[in-house]
Amino acid sequence: PVIVCSVAIVLVCVYIHLTFRSLVMNSSISMEIYKVATLSHYTLLVYLSYFLLSLSIPFIARMFFPQIMSVTGRVAFSAAVAVYFVLMSSVLGLERERNQVEVWGNRLAMDRDIALELHLRGIDPYIQDDSRLAILSAQPGSNIKIHDNLIETYMNRIAQENDISVYLLGEDNTRGVEAIFERRVRSGTPISENSHFFYSRDNNGRARYTGFFTYYVEGYGSSGLMICVESKANREDRGYLSLLGISEPGRVALPRVYSYAKYVSGRLVTFKGNYAYPTTIDKEDTLTGDGFVHFVRDISQDERIIVSRPKIEFFSYVVAGVIFGLCLFLLVSVASLRIRRREHREKSYFRNRINAILFFSLTLTLVGMAVFSVFFVYRRNEANLRDIMTTKINTLQSVVFARCRYAEDYTDLRTQEIHSALENIGGSLKADITLYSPSGKAFMTTTPEIFDRLIIGPRLDMDVLSSIVSDHKRFVISKERLGTHRYYSLYAPVFNVDGKMVAIIGSPYTEENYELENEAVSHVATILVVFIILLLTARFLSTGIIRRLFRPLSEMGAKMESADLEHLEYIQYDRDDEVSALVNAYNRMVLDLSDSSRAMAQAERDKAWSSMARQVAHEIKNPLTPIKLQLQILIKMKESGNPAWMEKFDEAAKVVLGHIDILADTANEFSTFAKLYSEDPVPIRIDDLLREEVEMFSSREDISFSYIGLKNTVISGPKPQLTRVIVNLLTNAVQAIDQRKEGDPTWEGKILVSLRNSIKDGFYDIVVEDNGSGVAEENQDKLFTPNFTTKSHGSGLGLAICRNIIERCGGDIRYSRSFVLGGACFTVRYPK
Repeated sequence: PVIVCSVAIVLVCVYIHLTFRSLVMNSSISMEIYKVATLSHYTLLVYLSYFLLSLSIPFIARMFFPQIMSVTGRVAFSAAVAVYFVLMSSVLGLERERNQVEVWGNRLAMDRDIALELHLRGIDPYIQDDSRLAILSAQPGSNIKIHDNLIETYMNRIAQENDISVYLLGEDNTRGVEAIFERRVRSGTPISENSHFFYSRDNNGRARYTGFFTYYVEGYGSSGLMICVESKANREDRGYLSLLGISEPGRVALPRVYSYAKYVSGRLVTFKGNYAYPTTIDKEDTLTGDGFVHFVRDISQDERIIVSRPKIEFFSYVVAGVIFGLCLFLLVSVASLRIRRREHREKSYFRNRINAILFFSLTLTLVGMAVFSVFFVYRRNEANLRDIMTTKINTLQSVVFARCRYAEDYTDLRTQEIHSALENIGGSLKADITLYSPSGKAFMTTTPEIFDRLIIGPRLDMDVLSSIVSDHKRFVISKERLGTHRYYSLYAPVFNVDGKMVAIIGSPYTEENYELENEAVSHVATILVVFIILLLTARFLSTGIIRRLFRPLSEMGAKMESADLEHLEYIQYDRDDEVSALVNAYNRMVLDLSDSSRAMAQAERDKAWSSMARQVAHEIKNPLTPIKLQLQILIKMKESGNPAWMEKFDEAAKVVLGHIDILADTANEFSTFAKLYSEDPVPIRIDDLLREEVEMFSSREDISFSYIGLKNTVISGPKPQLTRVIVNLLTNAVQAIDQRKEGDPTWEGKILVSLRNSIKDGFYDIVVEDNGSGVAEENQDKLFTPNFTTKSHGSGLGLAICRNIIERCGGDIRYSRSFVLGGACFTVRYPK
């Protein structure tokens, strides 16, 4: 069984390890509990299932190692499992992170937008053959018309994700346009053979596409049209796209905690995030010692991608391990919960009550401190967040007012110039901006796809609109929800120079909300762990203090329990406190009882000797009377010359000898009673002793004897006296069967003797059963009383002596009805 259980435990451990590794490496569920931002409710469910599975280990082991369910065993098991899960989740999580970063690095290296290029290749011939564009390109000042025509006809989808600029080379042939043409067209790469669109990179390494088209129109001559397509700068770092995790086309949406940089020929060409990457880096340089973990991916000889995130502090692992350990310890404790016996609870009543009061007080205090601390951090974060949001909406309001102060109505703002201005403002302040009419309808936004996809409705919330229009609030900060995401939205009215409200500006705020929530969750987890550690420490200390407080009382109880009337001891207690009064009272009681105990002991001894003398006299007097009568009859017959006295002599001799045997048995019993406590205990092979005695009695052919034992069982005790107990019980069983046979000679007697482990720990049971008539119910209480017997002869000391012997050896003897044979059943419970 030990081998089978060990194999089962090993198989459970292997199964947990393999499945946990597969889950971490191959699923999207984050198992790194110290990374609060990546956790979900699936994480909790997975860990709960693994905790329940791991509970099978101690329950299998407890069959052979019961101590594993002790407090120490549960703590050790919980700590081991917690260390395993934290260690494995961190090691495997880092391995999976490296694999993920490798994928990110490959995608970050691909700065060309393949989907955009395919679209541009598709519209390329149509733009070249468009006669309307050819005519407009030859007309001065037609940039806006060409821009609107391109978006409406060919680039409607592209315009949602990219900024589109139009230049006419004939009209705009300035030095700046020439520079654009040189950098983007002459130095660019055609996206396909004979394509009019060219790929190039800006100073930050971002992809940009430039189309160059030439037209010839009769009456106008030749003209040149240059179309620049650039992705909207860092839109994934701000607003709705940041909240939803949507990235630019062709770019990677890295989690917010990560930063990345791209180096080409050792020069920083693009970057993102909070880490301050060096502007240049050699191939041998490494980034270390700055509180970040860096994953380096060399794409080619000259191109390198570095992805970085903050290091996880060691205390975070400790917090995760403590949470794991506490959860598992509670599960193990609940699963192995046992109801303690009432007498045990009552024995420690006051100690438990004081412990409970102290524990409740400490819990209440620490909970209050933890709640106040969490509430303080939350309020501080809320206040800081509101200050930041107030500053941001004020800045947005001021910048937009500078662009819209001369507008008479919101319709005056529906121009490409205002839209470009909003794009520039949003790029500078990292904000999505939406303009609403005074009636609350959106008419211009830097993220049209949010409205086009119906992610957000085009109308303002009525409460926000009422606060601005009716209550004349200078700005409104509103909590809103987008799917499962919560965020703040900032709203403010936009006035012209005459003080007329021409629009309402709206912008979602998501930059700091994410970090503050994570900080709050981490803070709560840390406070919780520290609180539990302090609580357990306080409980441990309070238990020790209470134990020391009750130590004098425990010593008093131990001395009072071990003392008897002949060995009363004083209690030494030097302190002067509440307990000293109890000690002094006890010592006075000892002084008063010492004389009384001696007098009582002497009286008991006198009474015992008197009772013994009467018993001896009674036992001797009974057989002497028939002896005397028989001898007197013989004497009279002989003196009278009666010749029959010789015949009477044999009969009288039998009676005299029989009563002499009775006197001898009585003398032996009293002698044995006097020597009960004079023999030293020795090792006894009780199984062999029982088997020998049963074989000795089994010579009776009319009674069948059976024995069931435990081989090689050894006890300690006075062997002659224990042998007497066994012989006495067997003799009583035989006599009970003989009494029943007197009424039914055909009755078949049966005696069963067995040796077994007792239901009480640390004891054996020696059981003697018979199928006799048993003991009447009214006589059962007097069975072990001296001088009681149901037989026509005997002293009645047999069972009393047996009980004295067994009790002096630390055991007990009891009578019951035999369920197997139906007669008497005597059970001797003897210590192992």
